[in-house]
Amino acid sequence: MTEQTFVIDDEKVKKMMANRDEWYTKSKLYWKDVPSTVDGMLGGFGNLTFSDLQNSAVFLGKMLSNTNKKRALDCGAGIGRITKGLLLNIFENVEMLDTCKGHLDQAKEYIVSFRVEVVIS
Repeated sequence: MTEQTFVIDDEKVKKMMANRDEWYTKSKLYWKDVPSTVDGMLGGFGNLTFSDLQNSAVFLGKMLSNTNKKRALDCGAGIGRITKGLLLNIFENVEMLDTCKGHLDQAKEYIVSFRVEVVIS
């Protein structure tokens, strides 16, 4: 097996990601049982969604000053909390990608926008 290169130089992350297939399988099993709600997406801390979106907006504002705002990709989109609360306020269109079909099915009802394309991985 060839050695993998990691962007984050952290032994815990390297160990966790050494077997990516196992990691993604465990992730899919975890997320399929999480409720398709804002509270579920935030591990029971749904009350933090506003401050999370606010801080994410500040971060993106610093990163996107001269960026094309035609399309964004929300990876690990879940029900689309970030897409609805942030990305659709910045980008013309957003594509959502997630491994959990149930969350993306809920996203279609939660967001209700023709500017979103839902992709199941």
